[in-house]
Amino acid sequence: MKHLIIGTAGHIDHGKTSLIQLLSGIDCDTHKQEKERGITISLGFSHVGLPSGQVLGIIDVPGHKDLIDTMISGASSINLVLLVIAADEGIMPQTSEHLNIINALGIKHGIIVLSKIDLVDEELVEIAKSEIKDFVQNSILENSPIIGVSSHTGEGKDNLILELENFVKSYQETEFKDNFRMYIDRLFVVKGHGSVVTGSVLDGKLESGEEVFLLPSNSKKFRVRAMEKYGKPTEIVQKGDRAAINLIGLKQEDFTRGMLISKNEIVSTKLIDVYISSFDLVPTLKLWTDIIFISGTYQSMGKMHLIDKEKLFAGDDAIAQIHLEKDFVGEIKDRFIFRNSSDDISLGGGFVIDNQPLHHKRRNLELSQKLRNIATNLIQGNELESNILRIIEKEPRPFGIDEIVEKTLSSKEEILSEISNLSQNICVYNNEILIYSRFDKMFEDKIIAYLKDYHSVNYIFDTGMQSEEILGKFNLGKSNLVKDYLKNLLERLKENSLLDFYENTWILKNHKANIDQKTQSELDWLESEFLAYKDEKPVLLDIEEKASAKNISTKKYKLYLNYFVSKNILVVFNGEYMHSKIFIEAKHKLLNHLKTKENGIYIPEYKEVITGTKKFRGLISDILENQGLIKFIKDSNNESVLLITDRGKMI
Repeated sequence: MKHLIIGTAGHIDHGKTSLIQLLSGIDCDTHKQEKERGITISLGFSHVGLPSGQVLGIIDVPGHKDLIDTMISGASSINLVLLVIAADEGIMPQTSEHLNIINALGIKHGIIVLSKIDLVDEELVEIAKSEIKDFVQNSILENSPIIGVSSHTGEGKDNLILELENFVKSYQETEFKDNFRMYIDRLFVVKGHGSVVTGSVLDGKLESGEEVFLLPSNSKKFRVRAMEKYGKPTEIVQKGDRAAINLIGLKQEDFTRGMLISKNEIVSTKLIDVYISSFDLVPTLKLWTDIIFISGTYQSMGKMHLIDKEKLFAGDDAIAQIHLEKDFVGEIKDRFIFRNSSDDISLGGGFVIDNQPLHHKRRNLELSQKLRNIATNLIQGNELESNILRIIEKEPRPFGIDEIVEKTLSSKEEILSEISNLSQNICVYNNEILIYSRFDKMFEDKIIAYLKDYHSVNYIFDTGMQSEEILGKFNLGKSNLVKDYLKNLLERLKENSLLDFYENTWILKNHKANIDQKTQSELDWLESEFLAYKDEKPVLLDIEEKASAKNISTKKYKLYLNYFVSKNILVVFNGEYMHSKIFIEAKHKLLNHLKTKENGIYIPEYKEVITGTKKFRGLISDILENQGLIKFIKDSNNESVLLITDRGKMI
């Protein structure tokens, strides 16, 4: 059995409630005020059993102009609309408004019911049908059947039942999302049972005994004690059902109109990106417009900011961002209607394209195109594609595919299959890492810029930056995901002949050190200064002062020192430098001597082997000890003994 809901729409007193009573035998005008005034104020609910055994839920929505918001909350969940037009009055103001709302809410199927045909002759019936055909042109009801019905005599009932059967047979139910959601249209207390909520299930399924959240709220869960569907107990309800759900622990004061129940906790928001279309014959909307936003039973004042247009003319569409006054827990593709702030004109409708957007303080072409593409994908049914793009375009960073799986509630296989069609928008590395193409290009450009700056400053170096140095500049942390992304990006740049990997560093393609004659002369002079110290520890401050006298800046002086270290011309330890030639000579002299001294040597003997100043000998021993070639121990008299290590013996 299919799970379907039909609903009525049309002008006040055109016979919607009477039609439902004819079909179902149930009078939806149950409230005293409704009986007294003769109009439907609240949503009326019933069901009809078809000859095939199919049961259809029915929502009777009001037609009075002051109750359009109630009409919207009912129409938001129906699969088939019965647009009721009285034969004796024809098309009226609320008929047009309801048709606009039907189109805007994305209801794709409908039957036009020409009611009260017992009040007019056959000629007027045919005239009315002709007018209706003109009226519904270019709407979703353009090709819908028109069935003449009299709720008073029952004429046309069988034809309408037949059309409903045809609809059921041809209707293809769409797959629903895992998460159960249901807007609450009524809450009441049953003595001995507690609170009962009613509504039309928007998505997913729910079983007795499961828990749901009341949203937006404080994350408290309520357990399902019992459920009914079409007035009968049931253990499960799902998308397309009208349901009454008995919740344990829910109190009247917990509930305000506009709330929904959901198996998953949904983050609320007061900011949404939307696709909108304005109705015909409405005023032109400016860049900013005060509106009333209505989705399901939720309603809030808000400000609508156009993103891709300066003005929105009647019958046109646009991308907008809506700033709401109340928390909203809608999801992507949820439909809505927006009315003017005076609540006397329905201005248009649309659907949510991002329920957790960034605040678009500035409008630009790139933002407009991006949001328009997402909206187009959603219209074409490419919901997964839109969700992926929506997630990764918000943050300039790589995403692991497991994170996308969690956020889209899709499988890894589904995501990879979808991404294969998105090569221009998403970069994928090893089927595990995803990043928005624009951000990938941004990081590529940053790497090129980093290396250009590095080569410019360190122009005498053949080498470049290590991967860890580049990673540090990204400010993305040091997670394995980020490291893997950078590794793959660098390799791709190398494959594209933009970079080279040289001596464990990354350099720009074809980079070479730039050492001109003047620079070489300064390098030769500086090296000679270190060589001149022989068996003394070089005094860096003195060398720097001499360099300054030769117009070698402090910045250049430090660059030269780093260059000498990279070329193994100087050795460095704790900020002290020594020429490698002098150090190597002393190293071999000491190690060769220690190899003949199994029990090591004392400090006086060390002074005899390595002559020179105390600071010179201290720097030599510090470097050798740091390299693991020698070690100091204490003898029984607490005297220092210098020994060669196994590593030192191999030199």
